[in-house]
Amino acid sequence: MRYILTVLIFIPTLCVGQLIDELPRDDNGNLYYSETEKVDGINSKELFIRAKQFYVNNFKSANDVIQMDDKEAGIIIGKGLSQYYIKIVGVDNGPHQLWYTIKIQVKDGRYKYEIYDFFLSGLESAQKERVESQFNKTSYFKKNGQPKDIYEKMKNGMTGEIAELIRSIKDAMNKKKGTDKKDDW
Repeated sequence: MRYILTVLIFIPTLCVGQLIDELPRDDNGNLYYSETEKVDGINSKELFIRAKQFYVNNFKSANDVIQMDDKEAGIIIGKGLSQYYIKIVGVDNGPHQLWYTIKIQVKDGRYKYEIYDFFLSGLESAQKERVESQFNKTSYFKKNGQPKDIYEKMKNGMTGEIAELIRSIKDAMNKKKGTDKKDDW
């Protein structure tokens, strides 16, 4: 009986740190997006330029975002911020801020992006908190097992921002040479 009581006491503790299951996670349970893409016929130098252009075109100041820029190793790491709004009772609520780290690595004919180290503000406080502390099973779900509406909207807003970020990376890295009209001057 004592053993069962001990297990029942620790079950909620185990659930608190778990990110809701449908979001991609790394081995430590942290939100993590990564993909390696082939880009046939494009050398690492061109892919590195495209990665730099991604940062320039997607953030107000690439110089403020980029934390590491190693052309020889083919790695660019930056810290980004996205803002989004959600509707609560038909009224826009926000801005909700999502901070993250983006790492792009390039080699001849391929690149890899990683998006990780997520922080969020705007749900229950203006303080910046790890996403994993916001989207765990204990706080995310009601007692009946259904997601709380506000958390579901926050998750959808956040994943929408991440999906747009990934689309922007892929667009920048996979653009056909010479398809940009600005290049034809």
